[in-house]
Amino acid sequence: MHRIKLGRPSPALLIALIALFASLGGTGYAASQVTAGASKAKPAAKPVTKAQVNKLIAGYFAAHRTELKGPVGAAGKNGDAGAKGDRGDKGEKGDTGDKGERGEIGPQGPGAISLVRTIIAGESTTLATLGPWTVTLSCSTSTPHATLTIKGAGEMWNSSGLSGVSPVISSSSTSAGLPFSVENGQHRAVTGFLTSGTTTYEVNFQMTASEPLFETCSVVGDAIPVPAAS
Repeated sequence: MHRIKLGRPSPALLIALIALFASLGGTGYAASQVTAGASKAKPAAKPVTKAQVNKLIAGYFAAHRTELKGPVGAAGKNGDAGAKGDRGDKGEKGDTGDKGERGEIGPQGPGAISLVRTIIAGESTTLATLGPWTVTLSCSTSTPHATLTIKGAGEMWNSSGLSGVSPVISSSSTSAGLPFSVENGQHRAVTGFLTSGTTTYEVNFQMTASEPLFETCSVVGDAIPVPAAS
């Protein structure tokens, strides 16, 4: 004779049986008390409440949590992209940045003739030749300490002024030499046009004289030829 081997009941079956026995137990107990006779009547047994059944089921879940836990499900699909949000408010205007440092003097432009030199007291040098004109710089220990002279056939319309003094506009002949001078500590700025026949130059320069350890005279500027009108 073959013996039938019963498998272990599943957790779901056990939970169902607990609930069934709990509900039937109260009813059977009440029936047995009624048939025992009227002389031995006792108060009727209270039926098992839903709360008691839930408590039994919860206890079973707590004791067999690992058995009741199913396999992890597959990951769900990504949800649809949300709608584009509203555009944010415009931010406040930022503070003005700090002022940048002064840039270096740029290279001399095409066609320009440099008028840049520093000499010491007792020296005299030719800075440039502009058409019929010669430009020279002289430095002396006596007044005036620095002198720039433009000499050659023609004339010069110019605006010339010392620092702190309003410039003077004038027209002068350059045939005998037109001097511009400063004393120690002074600064002169000159801008103007040299003309001789069809030859014209735009001239701009600044000159200073100083006496730190020894007398020095400096000039910085340029002269640009102006094309003749066609």
